[in-house]
Amino acid sequence: MKVYTILFIIITGISFLDKEFYHSLTFVDMIVSIIGIIGLWGYVFKREWFSPSFWKVYFGFNIVWSIGSLYYMGESFLPENEPTLMYLTLGIGLIILLFMIPYYYALFRYAYRRT
Repeated sequence: MKVYTILFIIITGISFLDKEFYHSLTFVDMIVSIIGIIGLWGYVFKREWFSPSFWKVYFGFNIVWSIGSLYYMGESFLPENEPTLMYLTLGIGLIILLFMIPYYYALFRYAYRRT
């Protein structure tokens, strides 16, 4: 999980360097991502950052934020007239979703850890 955490941080950082996908909520997305990385880091390296109740609220917010972001990205970037490109975009989205499963698992475990 430590390798995943480092890889996740690198990929997240690189994704924010690509200005082509900037939109009006990119700054908020950066803040949400940084807080999530702190939680992931805390879970993996057994460091306590903030209270479990903070992480419970954040976990729920992060799920809602992610679903909203996926919807926004789908509406903004999904090509409608080119079926091949549409399926390729959906496939990439599925791969990203699969890559995010350990992240959400770690945040859930971090939020609902025994104190």
